[in-house]
Amino acid sequence: MARPAGDTRDRILSAARDLFSEQGIDAASMRAIARQAGVNLGMIHYHFQSKDKLVDAVLDRWFGNVGAALDAVPSGASPRRRIEAAIRGIVKYLQENRSVVRIVVREYSLNSPRLRRIALRHMGPNFGRLALLVAEGVGSGEFKPLDARFLTMITLGMMIHPFMASPLLSQFLDLDFTSKEFAETLAGTIQTVLFEGI
Repeated sequence: MARPAGDTRDRILSAARDLFSEQGIDAASMRAIARQAGVNLGMIHYHFQSKDKLVDAVLDRWFGNVGAALDAVPSGASPRRRIEAAIRGIVKYLQENRSVVRIVVREYSLNSPRLRRIALRHMGPNFGRLALLVAEGVGSGEFKPLDARFLTMITLGMMIHPFMASPLLSQFLDLDFTSKEFAETLAGTIQTVLFEGI
């Protein structure tokens, strides 16, 4: 019995995500992705037409989850409660998708020609949504009167850096970066620093 087309597409996306994370986008060949996904090369071209479109599809899927975390923020709550919910959701997403963090960090460190597209298509919209939540808190007086763009950058840095640096940090910190407790403690610590200071 033939596998559904959605299953084939999902296997290609998962294989591409894993190989892009392990080897880098440029080093991961379409043949290697096909081999890991258990499909022939023609199936990748059928579903995605080109490597650039495959990269976009991989990142669309996983950055869409960040958007979903922001969509889950309760709209009627105070700005602080909404930011707390966003932090919890984004930290959970980052923990579950460390491979995507590695892909973006690698592209950033290489100053890849794809970086602008990644920033505008995948990161910018979610940054903008989070910045609007922060700006609302500043405007309401619930947050300190600081530039929302800088507060958003700092907040994202606190969320992203532990997962980006986990291969290094795990060498000397006795922390399980994959545990639920880690995600909850990280989100809580970020919220405390953000709202109450150190």
